[in-house]
Amino acid sequence: MFLGQKCHKRRVFNTRWHRLVGNQSKQIYVIIMLINITTMVITAIQVKARVPGSIYSDLRREGVLKESLLSGDNDLKYRWVSYDNWTFERTFNVDEKILSKQYVYLLANGIDTVSEVTVNGRLIGRTDNQFIRYKWDVKHVLKVGQNTVRVSIQSAPLYSMQKSKEYKEKYKYEVYPCTKTDNNECNYDFIRKMAASYSWDW
Repeated sequence: MFLGQKCHKRRVFNTRWHRLVGNQSKQIYVIIMLINITTMVITAIQVKARVPGSIYSDLRREGVLKESLLSGDNDLKYRWVSYDNWTFERTFNVDEKILSKQYVYLLANGIDTVSEVTVNGRLIGRTDNQFIRYKWDVKHVLKVGQNTVRVSIQSAPLYSMQKSKEYKEKYKYEVYPCTKTDNNECNYDFIRKMAASYSWDW
């Protein structure tokens, strides 16, 4: 049982990061918020992002998306967002007191969906499931002073499309054939992500 702030409900592209400092011998854990506002970076666009939050909400708030996703045919107009890769990045400070702990964990209560997580340029973990929590021991990659955490998120429809292709080539069988239209995405069976992201019901 972790003591600390209560987790928020997960939403699309929802992540919540904490620094988890623990003393294993006493079984006492303290969760401290590490990221509230982070920077989302891609090649051509750099905007402030809120974590937890939605990538669409961040782009809308910063004026990149001019209209609501739910208005008219904007679901199609803004489909490019889901076909791009997105990187969330944040710097934070660590002192000697934190590094004196036996364990220092980075806890993610939800990452949507396929990503690589690095701290100070070193890979600490990968994710491929929106519905579970991830925890990594990061003490060995931290340093006194400024540190950088980066979450690089891969395009979900392109990832599932590639996995479907690999499966078909290996087993000569297509799982749940899907006809791609303007209003849907295919290959939902190959990713652990909410079905609503693929124009389907829960």
